[in-house]
Amino acid sequence: MGAAASPAGAPSQVTIQLGTLNNSGESGTATLTAAGAQTKVVLNITGQPAGADQPTHIHEGNCTTLNPAPKYPLTDVKDGKSETTVNASLSDLLSGGYAINVHKSASDLPTYVVCGDIPKVTPNEVTIHLNQQNASGESGTATLTAAGNQTKVAVNLTGQPAGADQPSHIHEGTCTNLNPAPKYPLTDIKDGKSETTVNASLSELTSETYAINVHKSASELTTYVACGDLPIIGAHTGGTGSSAGETGASPMAMP
Repeated sequence: MGAAASPAGAPSQVTIQLGTLNNSGESGTATLTAAGAQTKVVLNITGQPAGADQPTHIHEGNCTTLNPAPKYPLTDVKDGKSETTVNASLSDLLSGGYAINVHKSASDLPTYVVCGDIPKVTPNEVTIHLNQQNASGESGTATLTAAGNQTKVAVNLTGQPAGADQPSHIHEGTCTNLNPAPKYPLTDIKDGKSETTVNASLSELTSETYAINVHKSASELTTYVACGDLPIIGAHTGGTGSSAGETGASPMAMP
């Protein structure tokens, strides 16, 4: 029997950011490419100590609340690289609720050095996790929905202090290396919610590195309380199980 077909309109490739944890100095990317009923997962890590051999897995949960039991083991990261084909389709992995985590070593598994949330992706919508920063206790989600040449951005945050009014923006860069100048302003978060329509298409926002960042207050803009990286999404399949190449994948087309 041939490989299972990818659902029509499903993305064939997604690249996520892997952010630094525990002051490890390590960060990088994970590229997930559809391979029928399986997914090829390629990690590229910078800052890895020379000679290190670091276990890595796909876990259920997110980088804020990670299930410590691995769901899918990945090849250990060596010399900054790891490549694995896992027995799960890309559409399954993009259904929400998974993260990729790298451990310091086999003898120090409880110490995490990098982590990246796998977003929930449908043809017209992307949901990312917003992880707490600076021990804020605030985390949540941002859902981006295609609206022609614009995108509706809905933020839901838990742990926000009562009465807080927190600026939020889409920035160029990543949560690990953020351009402090906002690219697209979002409505301030009040009572844990914010909703904005921005003048950029969803395909534009998922074609290069962007992150959604929440600031502590208008008077403390340099203190970040939550952040989430937007994925880079490759071409959509036509439902035949074909996949884009590892390089040069076109951004997904959004209506």
